Amino acid sequence: MGTTAIYVILLAGVVATTVMTIFSHVVSKIRNREFNEAQLLNKFIDNTKCLPEVNNENAVWGWFIHYVIGIIVAIWMYCVFLLSAWPMTIWLGGILGFIAGVVGAVGWLGLFVFHANAPETDVKEFIIQLLMAHCIFGASAALVFGVFI
Repeated sequence: MGTTAIYVILLAGVVATTVMTIFSHVVSKIRNREFNEAQLLNKFIDNTKCLPEVNNENAVWGWFIHYVIGIIVAIWMYCVFLLSAWPMTIWLGGILGFIAGVVGAVGWLGLFVFHANAPETDVKEFIIQLLMAHCIFGASAALVFGVFI
């Protein structure tokens, strides 16, 4: 993998995570619920006794974790495109995003179920919007890959 591919993967991860987060933020405002993944991560961190309090839903830790996971998913998507005969299309990106969303939903459900002091949100509605957000993530990442690779 060349340097250009690394930059494109990073760009795809950052762009797709940003677009997904904007979607989640808009749905949060429309539904009057907390669905912003980075902000929820900060609330989980803040409500964990063994971690220092962040006291801010926009603290860097939740955002850092959210974007690192987005870059990891972009790496996975790039590998799928590279190792398969499938074309880099927005539709396939959306499908891969949905698959990543299912994995993410399992992780979030684990957090909500097993965390001693999970933040309040409508978990069912959060998971539904999370799956849609990941479809948008995948389509956005595929678009970046299609433009630059």
